[in-house]
Amino acid sequence: PIVFPQFGQPDERMPQHGFARTSTWKLESITDGAADVSDVTRAVLSLSDSKDSLAVWPFKFRLEFVVALSAVSLTMRLSAMNMGREPFEFQALLHTYFRVEEISTVAVRGLGGRSYLDKVDGKNKRQLEQDVLLARFTDNVYSGPKGVPFDADVTIFATKGKVNPLPSLPVQRQAAFHVCNSASIGGEQTACDVVVWNPYAEASPGDLPPPAFRNFVCVEPGL
Repeated sequence: PIVFPQFGQPDERMPQHGFARTSTWKLESITDGAADVSDVTRAVLSLSDSKDSLAVWPFKFRLEFVVALSAVSLTMRLSAMNMGREPFEFQALLHTYFRVEEISTVAVRGLGGRSYLDKVDGKNKRQLEQDVLLARFTDNVYSGPKGVPFDADVTIFATKGKVNPLPSLPVQRQAAFHVCNSASIGGEQTACDVVVWNPYAEASPGDLPPPAFRNFVCVEPGL
């Protein structure tokens, strides 16, 4: 799901992670890669302010979400545009869920040496270990330097069990991918974040069935 305009619920008038994830988006266009010989299929979706959104967040906006899929890559770009006269602050993340067989045996590798905010205890820390262990409630916000894309090779791996444990897929002990998270505001590059999250039972949101936390880990690019 897409997080906008808030991460978490600092403003209790809005739902957890904002309203974009539960809103109906408009499909603007689809381009078939086979038709334009680019081998990239692209979909463009949009979301604009509405009576319901203005009731809880009084700003005019337009979001555009572009998804480009090829045989070897998935690229997603989210744009937020202020359609009114008043400036506004916002947070936006791609709340990516990766399916795992058992969260307590899962770790995320590739964020070693980075500074982060541990939102569980509210303390700023540095990731000294190479692996982020998911043995308990985890809500870490890793920050990149301002003006530079957050660039990391990330691996989600299981010490036991599988990653993506679906019958149609071969047994996988790990899933590797490249995170290149970049953002600009008014043409100027700004700092980006990557969030590693699993709520365990103690912080599972109300719309998540209690046992569901065992079967996913979130690695979320955002700002």
